[in-house]
Amino acid sequence: MKNERAAAPSHSLDELEQCPKPNGIFDNLEVGGKGGPGLSKYFSVPGFQIPENSYPSNWPKGKVVEISSSPIAILGGMKNGLRQVYFAPSSERFTLELRPLKSNKFLIGVKGTSGLSGEAEGYLNISGERKRCENGVLKAFWRKYDQIVPGWELYVEPETGDVVMVYSTAKERGEISYRFKRIGK
Repeated sequence: MKNERAAAPSHSLDELEQCPKPNGIFDNLEVGGKGGPGLSKYFSVPGFQIPENSYPSNWPKGKVVEISSSPIAILGGMKNGLRQVYFAPSSERFTLELRPLKSNKFLIGVKGTSGLSGEAEGYLNISGERKRCENGVLKAFWRKYDQIVPGWELYVEPETGDVVMVYSTAKERGEISYRFKRIGK
């Protein structure tokens, strides 16, 4: 969960058209289930509102705090007019249905093995000091001392539709870091 103001990352419109466009139904767990992050980690849904008394004392008093969160959180539904965050048990598994909208936005559907489901608009949201989209590959760069160095790449594999994440060290070895399988159209 991210506690900054809910806002999509800034990119130029031309750049956004070059970003990866996952489209279909995906297993939230990586192929092989090595225990890495789920695909949902790379997407964010704005509009969750947490009453200030629900979170740490250093948050602003007397206000509702707006946050962005993982698409999984949308399964919490609404309570007293506020979108609630869903905290999934570790045994629950999820699929994500990703449908590209304009720019960097997606309609994201979530289904859990508990039977819960929901959908919301969200966006691709991956960390990195600097990011750019090139030919359908989202690339992130990190600051290391006084240099900007490659961090990772995210793309949709054309043959399978799978979402692939590659850290620069894995790329040097000719390997991928994570693969999230497309299991439906």
